[in-house]
Amino acid sequence: MLKNINKIYIIQIGIIGLFLLFCFFVLPNFINYYQIFLTLYFGIIFLIFKFSFGIPRDRKVLNKICFRYVFVILLSYIIVIYMLGLFTGFTTNVYSLRIFDVIKNILPIIFFVIFRELIRHIIAFQSKKKIGPIIILTIIYIIIDILPMILLTKFTNHYNVFTFITVYCIELIGREVLSSYLVYYTGIYPSLLYNIIFAIAPYILPIYPNLGNYLNAILGLLLPFIIYIIIKKWINYNNKGTKDFAIVKIIGIPILIFSLLIVILTSGIFKYQLIAIASDSMNPIYYRGDAVIYEKVNVGEIKEGDILVFTKNSSIITHRVIKVIEDNDNLKFQTKGDNNENVDFDYTDENQVLGIVKYIVKYVGLPTIWFNETF
Repeated sequence: MLKNINKIYIIQIGIIGLFLLFCFFVLPNFINYYQIFLTLYFGIIFLIFKFSFGIPRDRKVLNKICFRYVFVILLSYIIVIYMLGLFTGFTTNVYSLRIFDVIKNILPIIFFVIFRELIRHIIAFQSKKKIGPIIILTIIYIIIDILPMILLTKFTNHYNVFTFITVYCIELIGREVLSSYLVYYTGIYPSLLYNIIFAIAPYILPIYPNLGNYLNAILGLLLPFIIYIIIKKWINYNNKGTKDFAIVKIIGIPILIFSLLIVILTSGIFKYQLIAIASDSMNPIYYRGDAVIYEKVNVGEIKEGDILVFTKNSSIITHRVIKVIEDNDNLKFQTKGDNNENVDFDYTDENQVLGIVKYIVKYVGLPTIWFNETF
């Protein structure tokens, strides 16, 4: 068994190494063939694992029970988001819904998901006595999903980066951790169903609820958590004394709660919103890399001394109000960074105002700034 584990580690190093080479040297010139490449890539890796270790048989009872529960939860999720769509509206599918085009679009994706989950299934079986390989594979899958998006996305400001992390990355991490958890404890079928539904839905649904990025992110974070809670009861019932994934038990739930809070605060749909600070203009009140939570207020409530959050040339700025000016029925604000020698050159008009700073959260904005400067 130890020999198999070492062989898996070697193959995993090859998987991530080759993928990194592809991302940095091949992907920019062949982006239109990216999905086909991934399907072939994982197909070859699956064959390597198949001939090296074989395909293990599933635990039939637990596998079928959990498959049914995942199916019911996913069906309920679809019903809920379409009911929400009655209030938020719907968007038309941008992909062709002709039978031939649908098959052409989803066929590589279905094979891609099947190869990935079969690889996960083989490694999960080999990880029964040592859980390291399945955890490492989960991390590799997360990197493979996120890295191309980072390399191909143009981040114009820190807010875009923060949105990318909260809306896309955290949801994806939750989905990958849950998939490994399902395969490890129940078998391949629940995870296969879960991932195929999410992968092909954009290509087969004629309309899709226009929930917005943040509401989609909140629901996307809640869904794997709900599945985990329900499936965990069956796993504990059928496997007495089974130890849970440490990453789920110790880290997963706090990350879920924190992520939901961050998504809610960055969404802008509530009274309070969070933004990262990208300069030192307000030292020593807060520093570059901190984040502030601002409150949306009526501009008539803003007074001298408040720290104003406003937009200027597509950027979000937080400077202190040093003077409130009434111009007919319009309010204007003269602002200055506490660490700046001079006042801001232009007045801030009331329609540029987002709110006033209420709370400061140390260091939370550092990942956003790091991503923006790196990529």
